Amino acid sequence: MLVLEEHVAHHRKVGQWYDELLSKVDGIRVHQNPTEIINSNYWLTAITIDHTVFGTDIEVVRQHLESENIECRRLWKPLHLQPVFSNVPSYVNGNSEHLFENGLCLPSGPYVGRNHVEHIVREILSCAIAK
Repeated sequence: MLVLEEHVAHHRKVGQWYDELLSKVDGIRVHQNPTEIINSNYWLTAITIDHTVFGTDIEVVRQHLESENIECRRLWKPLHLQPVFSNVPSYVNGNSEHLFENGLCLPSGPYVGRNHVEHIVREILSCAIAK
């Protein structure tokens, strides 16, 4: 708890760097949109990729980042799609499936600096297929 404010401030800065570098890339959306009533702690930096615009799907990007020793992961698999919950009623509208199929969590921990974010973004952009 002694470093909580410092860690939250760092995560916010990392999230701002990703947003700055990716927000104008066609087909990529950074999911951190604090408002007057929502104050994000930016603990997780998540993006979604529209493969029809970006030219490459999320799994290609994930595998490429992994091959470059950049730790990332898909967004969480919705509970109703997990085998243990296959017989449980669910009330869905497609949003959770869309996020899982197109979303990626990017590194944002306390040791991620601006140079790391710039490198990660360059690697993501290297996956785009020019149209």
